[in-house]
Amino acid sequence: MRNIEPEPVVNLADDPKGVEKWRLSRGEAIPGTDILMLSIISENKEVSKQGPMPIFSSGRSYSGRAYNLPAKNILFLDMSNNQSRWLFDTISQLILSSQPFPYYDHTELDKRVSPKVIFYSVVIKDTNEDGILNNQDQTALAISNTNGDDFQIIIDSLDRIIAKETTGKNKALIVYQMKAQFTQCCLALILLRPLAQKHYLK
Repeated sequence: MRNIEPEPVVNLADDPKGVEKWRLSRGEAIPGTDILMLSIISENKEVSKQGPMPIFSSGRSYSGRAYNLPAKNILFLDMSNNQSRWLFDTISQLILSSQPFPYYDHTELDKRVSPKVIFYSVVIKDTNEDGILNNQDQTALAISNTNGDDFQIIIDSLDRIIAKETTGKNKALIVYQMKAQFTQCCLALILLRPLAQKHYLK
């Protein structure tokens, strides 16, 4: 009987010298949806800014445990129709964190609700102009729908997020710090855009 070659499970970027050592993280199911998130993770914590690194078919499936390293892209799998999509078209960015929101601890079953959006801490600009993206560059806060579409940056630069809470059915309040300035940002979760901001000096 003729052997049938399996179809590629995901598309990963080229790594002929073994510098990246790609892995896919464990899948994270988004509560209340059919979406599974998997991060593509590299042991190389930096991204060269010589040009965009495209994604292409590797012809192989990858799996493995999650590593405590920045991700360079996220794969969204829709288990209801077996469709998939990448968050980015390239791997030319660092995703420091991704978090469905609102999100509650699994022990707080009476308070849990289905997430409306996903927040990301990302490095997308070489702010110190050293030719690479790494944790020395400024972090941006981004948002998308729970299936990964409508991705957009909502805060260009920040040092840390102090608080992120819901303030009504479809709004969120984010308090963050950039150098000596604290900013309060009201965000419309359905429109995926800020409604108002207030600034306070430290």
